[in-house]
Amino acid sequence: MAEEERRRRRHGRAQPPQAEKLYAAIDGSQFYRNSVAKDSRSWMNVTFTLARPELDLTFLEHAAEAGLKNLKGIGYTAVCEPACTRHALAGVDALVAFMREFERRPPETLHGTP
Repeated sequence: MAEEERRRRRHGRAQPPQAEKLYAAIDGSQFYRNSVAKDSRSWMNVTFTLARPELDLTFLEHAAEAGLKNLKGIGYTAVCEPACTRHALAGVDALVAFMREFERRPPETLHGTP
């Protein structure tokens, strides 16, 4: 049995879809990183860092312009509320879309230069 499945059974519930979506975006990227072992990851506080730390300030500025605030912490932390509300899912969708846009385009072309 996979470790992920054991963890789900141990906790009696599956990881919320918004956390799964965000971890999938991070894990599927060479630009974003999560250093927490998959079997130890939080379902509510998803942390990640940029592969290019020199872009940290630019990332945060453009994220704030896009309405994504309060990401700064140890690396970046996105809070995934356990209630699978449309609002929580929409917030994760917006963050994932922003992350993909930021990754594929030069920072100076994102939402104008701050």
